[in-house]
Amino acid sequence: KWSHSKKVIAKVLLDKYDDIYDTGWKISDDEIKRDVEDLFGRNFLRFLGKTENK
Repeated sequence: KWSHSKKVIAKVLLDKYDDIYDTGWKISDDEIKRDVEDLFGRNFLRFLGKTENK
């Protein structure tokens, strides 16, 4: 189930980054890494009060 979910999430992210790229915004590797880390960890930890807001 998780492997399927990761594939679905990856496709959605790729589609959205393609949309952003098509507007002329050059997305950096650091921005993508930040977004994925936020999506899969930091936002939940912030919600729990386990980390500072960045």
